[in-house]
Amino acid sequence: MELNPFRRNGASARLEQLRTLSLLVDLTPAELAVVDGWLHERSYLKDEVIFDAGEEGQAIYIVLEGEVLICRQGEAAHGRIATLGPGTFFGELALLDDAPRSAQARATTPCKLIVFFRTSQDVV
Repeated sequence: MELNPFRRNGASARLEQLRTLSLLVDLTPAELAVVDGWLHERSYLKDEVIFDAGEEGQAIYIVLEGEVLICRQGEAAHGRIATLGPGTFFGELALLDDAPRSAQARATTPCKLIVFFRTSQDVV
């Protein structure tokens, strides 16, 4: 059993982790709990492709653990656009503007990501 005197009563470890993310920091506890219900955790192995350029953008990704490389399609070594770590997010542009993915995302280390799928918002 984990004891944490700084955790709010009844708050799960995942909610505490979500509360620290810049994307969600301004949500009330009730709003955060609703959003948490829409999120899905996914794990990726080192060098596993998360999505390719040209794919339809169906989700936004938040890095919980590990590191993600955003690069030009098929050019992981020389086409680096950004390297993202815990607390950062990616994939939002294709989700918002309905355009195809403009780059490839791949795990550079084993990763745990939180994913919010476009269809999740239709549940409400």
